[in-house]
Parts: sequence; structure tokens; C-alpha cells
Amino acid sequence: MSTEMPPDSLNIPPESIFAFRLMYAECSYGSMQHPLNVAEEGGGHGVLYGPEEQPLLNANDWVPNVNVIHFGDCSPKKLDENGDAIEEKVSTAVGQFIKDLISFINTGKCSPIIDKVWYETKKNYKIDGAPVLQVCSRLYCKRGGVIKIILQPADSADAESAEDQEEQADADEVMAATIAAVDQALAEGKISEETAEYLKAGYEAALNFADGDVSEANKLFNDLVRYGNHPAFGADPSTDYENAGPINEKFILYLKHIQSPLLSDCTSPINMTNVSTGQEVDLRDAALSIASNNQRIADTLGADGESVNPTISEYLGQLRADEEAKFTYVDDFGQTRPLPMPERLTAAPDPNNPFSFLGEQEVPRWYTDNNFSQTSIQIVDEAAGNPEQSVVVSILNGLS
Repeated sequence: MSTEMPPDSLNIPPESIFAFRLMYAECSYGSMQHPLNVAEEGGGHGVLYGPEEQPLLNANDWVPNVNVIHFGDCSPKKLDENGDAIEEKVSTAVGQFIKDLISFINTGKCSPIIDKVWYETKKNYKIDGAPVLQVCSRLYCKRGGVIKIILQPADSADAESAEDQEEQADADEVMAATIAAVDQALAEGKISEETAEYLKAGYEAALNFADGDVSEANKLFNDLVRYGNHPAFGADPSTDYENAGPINEKFILYLKHIQSPLLSDCTSPINMTNVSTGQEVDLRDAALSIASNNQRIADTLGADGESVNPTISEYLGQLRADEEAKFTYVDDFGQTRPLPMPERLTAAPDPNNPFSFLGEQEVPRWYTDNNFSQTSIQIVDEAAGNPEQSVVVSILNGLS
């Protein structure tokens, strides 16, 4: 996977993206680009970032041959106010020859001389007591060169694989389907404009952070909806996060970095309406039900690794069949005969407690905290039956 961190569709200015180990840098006097590094022992500052979870860099990561290695050949050039080399135009062959000769004489192997920290850092984000590096940060070599961080190394700019392009196209398609589903739900009166914006922004943030992985994005979104406003989000080991705590902690860092309002949006009920029944469902309840069912699926995979009764309707059907089988017997001729069943198995299903037919038995452990309704069951079934689609689409499709 590439170590580049491309600007995403949440409108993060490219120059504001945090810099991390193995991002490339270039010098205005240099002939090549080279990745930044950290010390072999004690390197890094305890915070990982980027698609390959590399250590974040701070303003003190400027040491030659440790953090800044070299940039090929050093050839002094005139620079503009931004530190970029000015290409001098020569009109005659003789002039070009003289220019090339001077350049040859002045060129030597790059050996950076640096004695100052990085400039233009993110001062309101600090790690190990020093500001975090951004793509806009600059480092000045005493030989005259200006060192800049770049998003994409030159030799990889045209080398994006067909697989990467296909993955990006798939992610774009998933996000487009999500936006279309949200817009349709808004037009049908299922959700408010505020909820529509939350669903779009929340899922887009999750999908971008997950690098286009829909399964990972669905888990992140579910966690964000359920616990995004909690001060210990991602850090409480007793909480049933769909993702591991460290992943959620990085997701929170990402949301803070892009100054996302999503962390403060999730502080009050987010109601959605089933337009067929008029029944309202809280988005958090829907996300919790999906997460609970996902955990049940993961815990009960068959011997072949396949899901057993993935939808909650299938699972309920199997539970009921097992319970009804307890009230049968085999006669002397080998025939299965029914016995009188208790009322809990003959009564109409309770729409708010789909496990009521179990009687005094406990609700299966995965669902003890769920607030079920017929609509939430439809939502869970939609998500379980379509694991490759955006969980937002599943939720909205279930509102019918």
C-alpha cells in the first residue's frame, strides 16, 4: 500500500495533512526525493497515523542522517519566495553550455547541514512536547536549499496500479450510493436535513479513514453513531466497540484533525421514520442492533467459516423451531407427534420483544441491551443480507 496520504473529499487542505514516517521530502537544491525517517532506537512519538500506521513526525525530527537522509546531488539554484527553484531560461546553445558547466562544477553529493527545527508546523497539536509536522512544514539547509514534504513521490505519481484505481472506483461508487439513499430518504420524509448531513459526513469520514474498505467503514460508522460523543470513545475496554479501541482512537484523531463536527453532533436522539408504519427509530438503536447482530454472526460461524442464519429473522426462526421441537415426541411407529404448546409459542409475536416466545429463558446475550421494533429488525436484516453495501444504505432501506 502507498505511504502517501492523499487529500480526501472532506475538503482537508492538502497542506494541512499531518506528516508521518516514510512520507517523501524534496530539497530545492536536490536531484531526488527521499522519505523521512525516525531514529532506529527510541524513534517515533507514540502516535501512529496514515494508511500504514507510521509514526507521526514533529518539529524536532530534523536531524541529518537520522530523519533527513539525503536528496541525491546538491546543485544550488535561484529560489522564489516559496522556496521553489527558478528555472533559468537560456536562449542560445553557448549560454546553455555555460549554464550546464557551472552547474556541473557546483554540483556535489547532498549532505544536509541543518541546525534548526521545522517551520510552519501545527502548533495546536503537539506530540512529545513539539508541534506536529504538516505537509506545509519547511526545513532550511544551511547550504541554501529549502526542504519540503510532498504528498506523492514523483516516481509513483504515474504508477498507481489498476487495482488501486479499481478500489477507489468501488469506494466512490459506495459513497455515491450512500448519498443517493440519503437524498431519497430526505425527500420521502424519513429523515431530517440535519440527520441527512450527519449520515453523509459521518459515513464519508469513516470510508476515507478506512481507505475505501466498506466493512471497516461500516464498523467505524456504527461506533461513531453509538459512542462518538463519549469522552472516552475508543478507550474503554468494557465497551462493545465493533473496532478495537486503538483504531477508534486514531479515528478520533482523524476527526479532530479535519475539524469534523461529528464528535459533538451525536449528543441527542437522531430519529428516523418508517414511512409505511409511522414508527420512529433512533439511529443509535439501529446501529446498536446491527452491531449486536454482527457480533452474534462472528461468534457463531459454521465449520466452513460461513455465516449461520445471518439475518435476525432467520435466527429467530431457528430459535422458534428449536423451542417448538421441545414440545414433540416420537411415537411407537417412529412418527413425530406434537404436544400441547405453551401460550408463549402460540401467542402473536410481541413487536417490541421478538424473543418473547422463549419465556423465562434469557434473551440471547448479544441482544440484551437492544430496543427492538419491527422496523429495527428490518434494518438488521437489510444490513446482514447486504454486508458489502454501506451501512447507511442498509439503515435507510430498512425504513420501509
